[in-house]
Amino acid sequence: MRCEKMLISILLSTRKRFELMLKSIESLFKTATNPDEIEILLNLDIDNYEEYLDRIDEVYALTPNLKIVISDRQQGYDSLHLFLNELARVSSGEFSKHDSSSNVVG
Repeated sequence: MRCEKMLISILLSTRKRFELMLKSIESLFKTATNPDEIEILLNLDIDNYEEYLDRIDEVYALTPNLKIVISDRQQGYDSLHLFLNELARVSSGEFSKHDSSSNVVG
């Protein structure tokens, strides 16, 4: 019996934590059995997205399956559900996973 590939979406909302985000993505792809079945979705705040875009090639070097959503800052962690809903809306995966390890309350 042949199994079809299943795309998994990883939803990451991060702010001013590029190094931690990159480390998380690197770890994910180093340990994944099927890294080609993973898509990464990043939510970046409009007031600091440029620092990420300056280094986004480092993420593309790990995976071409990358989508970026730039949104208003809103209420930070209190608005996390809004960011995740937007990422889920544009995701292509059959499953999604949110990683909150790089989120900062403040």
